[in-house]
Amino acid sequence: MCLIIDVNSIPSVFDEKASDHENFLPIKSWIYEGKGKIIYGGSTFLGELGKLERYRRLFQLLSDAGSVVVLDKSEVDRHEDEVKKSMKRDCDDPHLIAIARVSKCKVICTKDARADKHIKDKNNYTKDSCPPKIYRTKRSAQHLINDKNCVKCCQ
Repeated sequence: MCLIIDVNSIPSVFDEKASDHENFLPIKSWIYEGKGKIIYGGSTFLGELGKLERYRRLFQLLSDAGSVVVLDKSEVDRHEDEVKKSMKRDCDDPHLIAIARVSKCKVICTKDARADKHIKDKNNYTKDSCPPKIYRTKRSAQHLINDKNCVKCCQ
């Protein structure tokens, strides 16, 4: 499985002391023990990740282990600009939609419920991409962790 992990969810996935870590433990296990890969890219995501100094080293280790796919920054940035221009509503996560558009990723892990309507809006995607499913809790979304959700860029 490949997935986009919103920066707001990274501590929940990887920090065992996070109060909601249990909900995100299946993602961590899939990445560490299975075929799971994290997809990310673009200036906005890299800037947000840069603020989480503790996790930059972890992402480098995961990258070295082949568990990370970094997309072309300029391509993600271009799609993010397109998403921003086409949106009629306020959304602070067009970079997540851009990453999904570029990668064709089928799953986004985010704790930001405000982003749901934007992530799910088919109008925010190109003809060859579609809205991903949202992983938020183990109970409601553990079924998303499977090989069917692996996309071409992760193979």
